[in-house]
Amino acid sequence: NTTDASVLFFRNVRSPYYDPEEMPEAGLRVYRLGRRVQDDGRPLLNLAIVHNWRRDQAFILIEPSEYIMGLPEVRIQYRNAETGTAGELVYEPGSREEQYRTATAIYLQIEAGSEFALLAWDEEIAFLLEKTERNAFRTTMFDFYRLVELQ
Repeated sequence: NTTDASVLFFRNVRSPYYDPEEMPEAGLRVYRLGRRVQDDGRPLLNLAIVHNWRRDQAFILIEPSEYIMGLPEVRIQYRNAETGTAGELVYEPGSREEQYRTATAIYLQIEAGSEFALLAWDEEIAFLLEKTERNAFRTTMFDFYRLVELQ
């Protein structure tokens, strides 16, 4: 849920960094970070913050590139050389809760400094390598957490 204060802060301070999309008939505003990487020819997971202003709610939406949409399944492997941890996430388009859980898991691994690879066709494909990709993901999640007052 959002509050008047969190929405006011987001709209006045953070929203200028986003490309907004208005959907007045649905009572929604969709915000996509302006400096996100956009390239359907490579694996990308961009995020959108969806604000339902009629219900004072917001949720995170994962927007995969066409490259990722063409994969038979999306398995994301992460490794952290510093902590020695490794694991795997499976991204499946689904409910808001599932998208939130997946985005949060990726965000936490970005914050920890992990490296990522997509597992597809029995090979590893480098993923979330560029600083701009990681920063766009991290920034959007941070702004979302602030909008719903989780940080």
